[in-house]
Amino acid sequence: MLRPDGDVVFVDWGMARVGAPWLDPLVARLEWADQPVFDDLVVGSPALRDLGDSAVTTFLYLLGTWLAYRTATDHSGPPGLAEFRVVESRRFLEAARRRLG
Repeated sequence: MLRPDGDVVFVDWGMARVGAPWLDPLVARLEWADQPVFDDLVVGSPALRDLGDSAVTTFLYLLGTWLAYRTATDHSGPPGLAEFRVVESRRFLEAARRRLG
């Protein structure tokens, strides 16, 4: 959604909540998490700069781990969900590994 002031807001209608100021900027950049340009995009966000590189990397690691866990423990959902979780889990864990060097 686009707010009247031009800010972009991500909404999951079933779970709509006000999040931390860094959450939307980070979610908006996750598409590039496994690419080096992600690091430049993080630096370009005041909210993510304030959050810090370590916290961004930790978020990637935790998100990747959570998706891997859900793949192994939750077999419900639409067709293709498990494969999506596997791909995204690997992507986020690789991004965390890359950022950790």
